[in-house]
Amino acid sequence: MPDLRPFTALLSLLLLGFGCSRGPESSADGAANAQAAGAPAKTYGLGKVESRPLERYVDATGSLFAIDQTPVSVKVPGRLVGIHVDLGSRVKAGELLASVESADYDLRLRQSEAALGEARARVGLPLEGGDDRFEVERSSKVVEARAVMEEATANRDRIRVLSEQGILSASELETASSAHKVAVSRYQEALEEVRTRLAQLQQRRAEYEIARKQ
Repeated sequence: MPDLRPFTALLSLLLLGFGCSRGPESSADGAANAQAAGAPAKTYGLGKVESRPLERYVDATGSLFAIDQTPVSVKVPGRLVGIHVDLGSRVKAGELLASVESADYDLRLRQSEAALGEARARVGLPLEGGDDRFEVERSSKVVEARAVMEEATANRDRIRVLSEQGILSASELETASSAHKVAVSRYQEALEEVRTRLAQLQQRRAEYEIARKQ
């Protein structure tokens, strides 16, 4: 008996295709039936194709950082009294960014200025001025000590000559020599004192410049 399974399968496919395929007449009949049944007819319109930009965005949460960053710091502590630029603003070199309360620094500058004037006066310079150059030998204290030393030297030499001639005694020569040594010692002390005052003047000048810079 021949195998009828292939034939049965082919017949089933043909019947299925015939039942599913509907021609234009069938479609028109279906639309007419639907309209007759009260279903609204669908209408279609034509539109013009236009080119429009497409916005692209990313919804994210985070922080934005610049490519180049410059840390800002201050050289002196203090209370911040004003900020003159905003975060992310474009600034130029030398532009004022923020202000620190300067009352304490102003007082310190005045104090340093007064100390500087006092140091200048102690070496014989005017109270105000930016030139601190000074010759130690021209100080009044050194000039006075040198004059006393020169007088003591001349007196000792004169008494020495008179002592050698037998006019004055050896004790008088010894007294003159001692006075000369004291005069020389005082002259050296005057030099050292004026040099110390000059060093103090340089220190006061440095303190004043630091206070002025702050």
